[in-house]
Amino acid sequence: MINKKDSLEAFKQKNYDFFNEPLIQSFIKEEENLALLKAAVEDRNPFASRKLDQRFEEFYLKVRMTGYLHKIASFYSKTYDQKLRQQRSELTLDTTVQSEEEKQTSLVDQIPAGEEDHEDEIARCIPDLITDPKLKEAYESLSDQKKTVLDLSIMKQLTNKEIASYLACSPQNISKLKVQAIHDLRRVYTYD
Repeated sequence: MINKKDSLEAFKQKNYDFFNEPLIQSFIKEEENLALLKAAVEDRNPFASRKLDQRFEEFYLKVRMTGYLHKIASFYSKTYDQKLRQQRSELTLDTTVQSEEEKQTSLVDQIPAGEEDHEDEIARCIPDLITDPKLKEAYESLSDQKKTVLDLSIMKQLTNKEIASYLACSPQNISKLKVQAIHDLRRVYTYD
């Protein structure tokens, strides 16, 4: 015969994995639920068992509903944040308007293109910036690939990854070429 005092503990030990679930542990934390469990296990009370089942169904529904609401709130807050950032990043000239031909265009597309003025043009390549004849000669002696890497890095301010995709090679190779080119240019001043 089972001792009534130990029967709930024995039942918990027998179903150890079940009672270690966080959901079950939080359900049993409520004293009324624990009392119903004791009555259902120790006294084998069918009313307590049905009431325990009913309370667990309600508890589980609340947990699922809370999880669902949390997911919905997270989703809508992320979506709202993305829309808000997109609106902030959209420039005034990017807004769409109806043109005279009933086409939707942006304001920037309606600005007439002006003729380019080449008189104020700033130097667009590295040799135009180099004033030292030794350094210019050293730059001219570099391979075309090293010149291209330096030009894209310095003048266009592209990252190694962007240069690598442009030249169809790895970013590591770009880094290596850049270091070699700078080393070759430094050598002019080191050995003279």
